[in-house]
Amino acid sequence: NEFQSIYQYFFTRRTLYLICWKMTEYDMNEQIFDTIHNILINIQ
Repeated sequence: NEFQSIYQYFFTRRTLYLICWKMTEYDMNEQIFDTIHNILINIQ
């Protein structure tokens, strides 16, 4: 993920995060869920 290294610069307490993901059957794999999980952990 090209943006993963800069995520931390956008996380603030006064921000509302909306994560949208268009998932197809092709995308339904463990790697995509790991990516989403990591994003959610960073937001937390």
